[in-house]
Amino acid sequence: MAALKHDINSVFMPRAMEHLARLKQPGTAGFVHYTSAATMISILRDRKIWMRNARCMNDVSEMQHGCDRLINALDSDRRREKLIDAMNLCSPGAAEKAFAIFDQHRPNILDRTFITCLSEHDQREDKLGRLSMWRAYGRDTVGVALVINKDVLFLEGNALNAFSSPVAYLTDEELLQDIDRIITNVGANEYWLKNVDPSQLQQVLFATLLFGVTSLKHPGFWEEREWRVIHSPDIFPSSVLKPAIEIVGGVPQQIFKIPLEDFAVHRNVGFSPDKIISRLIIGPSNYPGQVKEAMIDALSAAGVRNAADRVVMSDIPLRMHA
Repeated sequence: MAALKHDINSVFMPRAMEHLARLKQPGTAGFVHYTSAATMISILRDRKIWMRNARCMNDVSEMQHGCDRLINALDSDRRREKLIDAMNLCSPGAAEKAFAIFDQHRPNILDRTFITCLSEHDQREDKLGRLSMWRAYGRDTVGVALVINKDVLFLEGNALNAFSSPVAYLTDEELLQDIDRIITNVGANEYWLKNVDPSQLQQVLFATLLFGVTSLKHPGFWEEREWRVIHSPDIFPSSVLKPAIEIVGGVPQQIFKIPLEDFAVHRNVGFSPDKIISRLIIGPSNYPGQVKEAMIDALSAAGVRNAADRVVMSDIPLRMHA
């Protein structure tokens, strides 16, 4: 029997909520955004972080594979029907509506989803960064790691209408077990869920399916410890995030930009560069001193106080060639 969970997100997204609860504990990992030094200068100058289309990400094939795996898991042993049956005892019709909306949007989810990728960051990485990420972002360029104040992801307000979700590195068997766990949770919380607004149940189940598509990866990538900030403008439009056309690697594409500024009217306070940037780690480079000076200047210009104290140079040995 599953434990009673009078938190609707914990009923439908137990694994994600457990990750969230773990990271809220004092002294636990924070978040980091690995990118190139050139992109970092652009972020600081514009005070905006880009959200790129899922189709333009390095691992889009993995995301498509994740979508297919989720659908196959729901079809396995009638799990979709079992989930609908369990929810109908609480709120008749809510699950059918959620699945209908999901099936309507599913063909275009990857085409119309915009993502910023973060990684969990341990304090022991504060001076070095992570070798595998430097290998990914330091080839033919200078990589940098933007360590972010983790409290930003836990703010109560959501002016952006963007949602943070941990990536799930699941085997097929683990994915089936997660769906079974949700079905069990719904049954265990049947009487409480009867008092929840059906539209809220519908929305949370739809969000669970959406995050399942956009946050499921092969378990071989687990060491990345990735989180994704996800925006679906056709489903959850935002008055703050605005589209723009940028050229990335010679390819014109639509992106959305997260403004690095406070939105006090929406209770989102803590997005300014001075508040959101904990430190900046410069990856292995032939010109570490020059890059450090440039980053300190860019941070200061963006309003970051004590910028020099927040920049460190990784001395991790990186061998790019055999």
